[in-house]
Amino acid sequence: ANAPTSQTVSGLTVRGSSFTGQVSAVSMGPGKEVTGVGFTAATSSGLTVWVTRINTTATVVNWMVIGQ
Repeated sequence: ANAPTSQTVSGLTVRGSSFTGQVSAVSMGPGKEVTGVGFTAATSSGLTVWVTRINTTATVVNWMVIGQ
């Protein structure tokens, strides 16, 4: 709770030479229970998804990697 937690997504094959991502938490309490969501290290094979919550409830995060 109250600390960023990460999960790495791997095994992708995204075409391109530069990569970015988009992430979105699925939550009934955005800003109240989920206080942050983001990503780091987007590559052709995956990215790391981060979420911060005020409690330890499991959270679904939708993600995508975009290659250019």
